[in-house]
Amino acid sequence: METGKRMLISLAKKIANDLGYDQIIIHGYDSNTNIQSICTYGKTKADCRNAAKGGEVIKQLLGLKDENEIKKAIKK
Repeated sequence: METGKRMLISLAKKIANDLGYDQIIIHGYDSNTNIQSICTYGKTKADCRNAAKGGEVIKQLLGLKDENEIKKAIKK
């Protein structure tokens, strides 16, 4: 398996369905590349919003930049 690969929402959905959860937040970290990824899933629109809010809190706690900031930094 490739390291540091971005997580897919379909994986979070599968985990939620397999385990019977309405919301899932996954944090991944690859120590070889220092790449971190947050993936969220919600069963309903309200669950999606709540999971996304939780994902944002985790990003802030870890000091992660949002994807647009990362893309801008790479282009410089």
